[in-house]
Amino acid sequence: MARFSFKRKRLSFSEMTNRVPAAVDPLDFLGAGRTGSRDAFAQIHGAVHGALSEVERSISSLFERLRPDGNISDRMVLEANAELRTELARANTFADVKRDEMLISMSSKLESLFIQRLVVAPEEEPPVRRWTALADRAIRRDLPMVSEPNHSNLDVSPNDRKKRLNKWKGETDEYLETVCLNHVGEVINGLLEELTEYSASWTDLIVDLRRLSSSGGRLFQEVTDAE
Repeated sequence: MARFSFKRKRLSFSEMTNRVPAAVDPLDFLGAGRTGSRDAFAQIHGAVHGALSEVERSISSLFERLRPDGNISDRMVLEANAELRTELARANTFADVKRDEMLISMSSKLESLFIQRLVVAPEEEPPVRRWTALADRAIRRDLPMVSEPNHSNLDVSPNDRKKRLNKWKGETDEYLETVCLNHVGEVINGLLEELTEYSASWTDLIVDLRRLSSSGGRLFQEVTDAE
C-alpha cells in the first residue's frame, strides 16, 4: 500500500520575501475596479512583511556571527540568545504599528469611497462583496517555539553546528512569518468589520434617498406638510 506524507509545510518568512508585492499603497485595492480577495490579501501580506524586513536583516546578521567555521564562546551564545529575543519582540511591535496604521488608513479610504460612489453611481451596489472571501484567510496561528541553544549545543564540529544553526534559523523564520500572518489576519478582520458597517450605512442611506425621491424630496415634504 502506498504511503503518503501529510507533513505540514513550515511557514517561511524568508521564502515569502520575493513572493509578496511591495506596493506603495497596500490598500489601493479598495479603490481599484476589479481587484479581488486574492490580490487584496497579497497586498496586505506584503505591507506587513515589509514592516518586518529590518528585523529579518538583523537576525541574519546575528546568525552570521555564529557561522560554523568560526570560534564561539559562552558569552557569544548568551548575547545571541538575548539579541534574538529582542528582535522577536521588535517584530511584534513593528507588526502592531503597521496593523494600526493600515486600519486607520482603511477607515479613511472607505469613507472617501462611500462619498465617491454616492455621487457617481448611487444606483449600484457597493463593490465590497468581492473582498468577503478574505475571511477564510484570517486564521490565527499559535506562535511556534524558538529554541535557546547554550554554548555546549553549538560548540561542536562545523558540520553539526551548521545543522543546529539551520534548525534555529528555521524556527526563527517560522516565528516571523507567523507573526506576519497573524497581523495580516487582524487587518483583514478590521476590514471586514468596516465593510459590514459600510454596507449597512449604504443600504440605510439609499432607502432614505429613494423614499424622499418618491415623495418629491425633503423640500417638497416641508412645503406640502399640513402642519
